[in-house]
Amino acid sequence: MSIEKKGRPAAHVIEALTEQVAPEYLSYLQNQGVSYLFAGEKRLNCTLLLEKLHRLFGINKLMLAGGGIVNGSFLAENLVDELSLVIAPVADGGNGVSSFTQVDFLPSWPPTAFHLKEVQTVVPNVLWARYTRP
Repeated sequence: MSIEKKGRPAAHVIEALTEQVAPEYLSYLQNQGVSYLFAGEKRLNCTLLLEKLHRLFGINKLMLAGGGIVNGSFLAENLVDELSLVIAPVADGGNGVSSFTQVDFLPSWPPTAFHLKEVQTVVPNVLWARYTRP
């Protein structure tokens, strides 16, 4: 199965799972033509996931576009080497969303420093800031 977006090549869908997944869900993925791989027994092992994506699918570079828990899981395993932020002057009154969230059921990590690599204006009043790990 692949996802297609205008102006981009089709992207193959790969589901990352733990070994606790229900057999019915595996059947569903197979029927949908979705590739999957196991990366951990009870919790997702991000390091193992990246190793398998490289070995089995030839993926050398990955963009995380997850929520705070997914992003935090990769950060906890020291697997985030670049941070890309789009800054727009919009206030929505939301209750706050974190790009990196620590939760009780995952390993914690110390504060992680990034250094500014580049800033550019992408459209009027909107900045794209890229940071890298030292």
